[in-house]
Amino acid sequence: RSENMKVYLVCSLNDKDYMDPEFEFFKYFEDAHRCIKETIAESTMNNDISDKEVEYIIPLGNCITRVEYTFYDYDDNEHFIVFEVFEIEISDGDCLCMFHHAYNGVNFHIEKIGTLEECQNQMLDATAKIANDYDIDITDVDLFDVNEYDSCIDTGDEWKMHNVIQFNESEIK
Repeated sequence: RSENMKVYLVCSLNDKDYMDPEFEFFKYFEDAHRCIKETIAESTMNNDISDKEVEYIIPLGNCITRVEYTFYDYDDNEHFIVFEVFEIEISDGDCLCMFHHAYNGVNFHIEKIGTLEECQNQMLDATAKIANDYDIDITDVDLFDVNEYDSCIDTGDEWKMHNVIQFNESEIK
Protein backbone atom coordinates (compact mmCIF):
# COMPACT_ATOMS: atom_id res chain seq x y z
CA ARG A 1 0.00 0.00 0.00
CA SER A 2 1.39 3.36 -1.00
CA GLU A 3 2.05 6.14 1.46
CA ASN A 4 -0.54 8.82 2.23
CA MET A 5 0.00 12.20 0.65
CA LYS A 6 -1.65 15.54 1.30
CA VAL A 7 -3.68 16.82 -1.65
CA TYR A 8 -6.39 19.38 -2.30
CA LEU A 9 -9.70 18.20 -3.72
CA VAL A 10 -11.73 20.80 -5.61
CA CYS A 11 -15.44 19.96 -5.88
CA SER A 12 -17.60 22.09 -8.15
CA LEU A 13 -21.21 22.19 -9.22
CA ASN A 14 -23.05 24.58 -11.51
CA ASP A 15 -26.72 25.44 -11.99
CA LYS A 16 -27.03 23.43 -15.22
CA ASP A 17 -25.52 20.12 -14.08
CA TYR A 18 -26.89 19.32 -10.61
CA MET A 19 -26.21 15.62 -11.11
CA ASP A 20 -22.75 16.08 -12.56
CA PRO A 21 -20.31 17.56 -10.05
CA GLU A 22 -16.66 17.87 -10.99
CA PHE A 23 -13.82 16.64 -8.82
CA GLU A 24 -10.16 17.56 -9.36
CA PHE A 25 -7.08 16.86 -7.24
CA PHE A 26 -4.19 19.32 -6.81
CA LYS A 27 -0.83 19.03 -5.10
CA TYR A 28 -0.84 22.65 -3.91
CA PHE A 29 -3.65 24.85 -2.59
CA GLU A 30 -2.44 27.73 -4.82
CA ASP A 31 -2.98 25.57 -7.92
CA ALA A 32 -6.47 24.61 -6.73
CA HIS A 33 -7.31 28.26 -6.18
CA ARG A 34 -5.90 29.25 -9.59
CA CYS A 35 -8.11 26.58 -11.22
CA ILE A 36 -11.18 28.12 -9.53
CA LYS A 37 -10.24 31.61 -10.76
CA GLU A 38 -9.65 30.30 -14.31
CA THR A 39 -13.01 28.49 -14.33
CA ILE A 40 -14.76 31.68 -13.23
CA ALA A 41 -12.90 33.70 -15.89
CA GLU A 42 -13.86 31.18 -18.60
CA SER A 43 -17.53 31.24 -17.65
CA THR A 44 -17.44 35.04 -17.63
CA MET A 45 -15.90 35.08 -21.11
CA ASN A 46 -18.38 32.64 -22.61
CA ASN A 47 -21.55 34.29 -21.33
CA ASP A 48 -23.38 37.55 -21.88
CA ILE A 49 -23.47 38.79 -18.32
CA SER A 50 -25.39 41.71 -16.89
CA ASP A 51 -24.13 41.31 -13.32
CA LYS A 52 -21.83 39.00 -11.37
CA GLU A 53 -20.63 38.36 -7.84
CA VAL A 54 -17.83 36.24 -6.41
CA GLU A 55 -18.13 35.41 -2.74
CA TYR A 56 -15.47 33.74 -0.61
CA ILE A 57 -17.05 32.06 2.37
CA ILE A 58 -15.48 30.69 5.52
CA PRO A 59 -16.68 27.13 5.28
CA LEU A 60 -18.07 24.70 7.79
CA GLY A 61 -16.78 21.22 8.52
CA ASN A 62 -13.63 19.95 6.87
CA CYS A 63 -13.92 22.12 3.75
CA ILE A 64 -11.06 24.65 3.84
CA THR A 65 -12.44 27.17 1.37
CA ARG A 66 -15.67 27.81 -0.48
CA VAL A 67 -16.24 30.10 -3.45
CA GLU A 68 -19.67 30.97 -4.81
CA TYR A 69 -19.75 32.58 -8.22
CA THR A 70 -23.16 33.94 -9.21
CA PHE A 71 -23.95 35.73 -12.44
CA TYR A 72 -27.02 36.93 -14.29
CA ASP A 73 -27.58 36.84 -18.02
CA TYR A 74 -29.32 39.63 -19.91
CA ASP A 75 -32.67 37.90 -19.40
CA ASP A 76 -32.05 38.17 -15.62
CA ASN A 77 -31.68 34.42 -15.21
CA GLU A 78 -29.42 33.52 -12.29
CA HIS A 79 -26.54 31.10 -12.87
CA PHE A 80 -23.95 29.86 -10.40
CA ILE A 81 -20.92 27.72 -9.80
CA VAL A 82 -20.04 26.61 -6.28
CA PHE A 83 -16.52 25.43 -5.44
CA GLU A 84 -15.43 23.73 -2.23
CA VAL A 85 -11.84 22.74 -1.50
CA PHE A 86 -10.87 19.98 0.92
CA GLU A 87 -7.38 19.21 2.22
CA ILE A 88 -7.11 15.44 2.52
CA GLU A 89 -4.59 12.70 3.26
CA ILE A 90 -4.95 9.93 0.68
CA SER A 91 -3.03 7.11 -0.98
CA ASP A 92 -2.75 6.37 -4.68
CA GLY A 93 -5.74 4.28 -5.77
CA ASP A 94 -7.93 5.11 -2.76
CA CYS A 95 -11.56 5.95 -3.40
CA LEU A 96 -13.77 8.60 -1.85
CA CYS A 97 -17.50 8.55 -1.23
CA MET A 98 -18.58 12.15 -1.81
CA PHE A 99 -21.98 13.55 -0.85
CA HIS A 100 -23.56 16.73 -2.16
CA HIS A 101 -27.01 18.27 -2.18
CA ALA A 102 -28.45 20.85 -4.53
CA TYR A 103 -31.35 23.31 -4.74
CA ASN A 104 -31.53 24.55 -1.14
CA GLY A 105 -27.95 25.68 -1.48
CA VAL A 106 -25.07 23.43 -2.48
CA ASN A 107 -22.69 21.67 -0.13
CA PHE A 108 -20.21 18.84 -0.46
CA HIS A 109 -18.72 16.56 2.12
CA ILE A 110 -16.48 13.54 2.20
CA GLU A 111 -18.27 10.59 3.77
CA LYS A 112 -15.52 7.99 3.39
CA ILE A 113 -12.00 7.45 2.09
CA GLY A 114 -11.12 3.80 1.53
CA THR A 115 -11.36 0.96 -0.96
CA LEU A 116 -13.82 0.95 -3.84
CA GLU A 117 -15.97 -1.61 -2.02
CA GLU A 118 -15.95 0.39 1.24
CA CYS A 119 -16.97 3.58 -0.57
CA GLN A 120 -19.68 1.86 -2.60
CA ASN A 121 -21.06 0.31 0.60
CA GLN A 122 -21.01 3.74 2.27
CA MET A 123 -22.90 5.20 -0.70
CA LEU A 124 -25.52 2.42 -0.60
CA ASP A 125 -25.98 2.66 3.18
CA ALA A 126 -26.23 6.46 3.14
CA THR A 127 -28.61 6.45 0.16
CA ALA A 128 -30.87 3.90 1.86
CA LYS A 129 -30.86 5.99 5.05
CA ILE A 130 -31.85 9.15 3.12
CA ALA A 131 -34.67 7.25 1.37
CA ASN A 132 -35.85 6.00 4.78
CA ASP A 133 -35.57 9.46 6.39
CA TYR A 134 -37.69 11.01 3.62
CA ASP A 135 -40.04 8.02 3.30
CA ILE A 136 -39.10 7.51 -0.35
CA ASP A 137 -40.05 4.30 -2.13
CA ILE A 138 -36.76 2.90 -3.51
CA THR A 139 -38.68 1.26 -6.38
CA ASP A 140 -39.80 4.70 -7.65
CA VAL A 141 -37.24 5.35 -10.41
CA ASP A 142 -38.34 8.99 -10.70
CA LEU A 143 -37.21 9.67 -7.12
CA PHE A 144 -34.53 7.06 -6.44
CA ASP A 145 -31.57 6.29 -8.74
CA VAL A 146 -28.53 4.22 -7.73
CA ASN A 147 -25.68 3.12 -9.99
CA GLU A 148 -22.25 1.63 -9.38
CA TYR A 149 -20.54 5.02 -8.89
CA ASP A 150 -23.36 7.43 -8.04
CA SER A 151 -26.78 7.81 -6.52
CA CYS A 152 -29.47 10.48 -6.51
CA ILE A 153 -32.57 10.90 -4.39
CA ASP A 154 -35.19 13.54 -5.15
CA THR A 155 -36.65 14.46 -1.76
CA GLY A 156 -39.19 16.83 -3.25
CA ASP A 157 -37.21 19.84 -1.97
CA GLU A 158 -33.82 19.00 -3.40
CA TRP A 159 -31.51 16.31 -4.73
CA LYS A 160 -29.19 14.41 -2.41
CA MET A 161 -26.39 12.71 -4.30
CA HIS A 162 -23.36 10.52 -3.77
CA ASN A 163 -20.41 9.93 -6.06
CA VAL A 164 -17.67 7.35 -5.67
CA ILE A 165 -14.45 8.70 -7.18
CA GLN A 166 -10.92 7.35 -7.29
CA PHE A 167 -7.71 9.20 -6.53
CA ASN A 168 -4.90 8.45 -8.98
CA GLU A 169 -1.60 10.09 -8.14
CA SER A 170 -0.75 10.22 -11.86
CA GLU A 171 -3.76 12.51 -12.50
CA ILE A 172 -2.91 15.08 -9.83
CA LYS A 173 -2.55 18.63 -11.13
